[in-house]
Amino acid sequence: MVKINEARAYAPSVLLPNGTMWILGGLGKTKMLKSTELVWLNANGAWNVKAGPDLSKEVFGHCAFLLPGGKKVILAGGFDGKAEYLASSEEFDMSANVWSTRDWSGMKTG
Repeated sequence: MVKINEARAYAPSVLLPNGTMWILGGLGKTKMLKSTELVWLNANGAWNVKAGPDLSKEVFGHCAFLLPGGKKVILAGGFDGKAEYLASSEEFDMSANVWSTRDWSGMKTG
């Protein structure tokens, strides 16, 4: 069994190309989280957990996916705790180790 550093609910996870699971944000016991955690199984069969790069803001109830090519992770939707459902997405570039925000203004619904 693996124990992450901070209990969280409504947090998506993404399996990265190197086999690491990346858990992103969510709702903690007392607050919303912008922290992330990386979880992987080492060569000795033991679980490792370490902090990953923080999100740009606290969010829960969002979804996350790895783009084809395995170099970017997208977070979409979610709730910011201020009666706002998010209309933007966050994109993490793994080679640059940086988050950027993108509007969904061109997205069609229906």
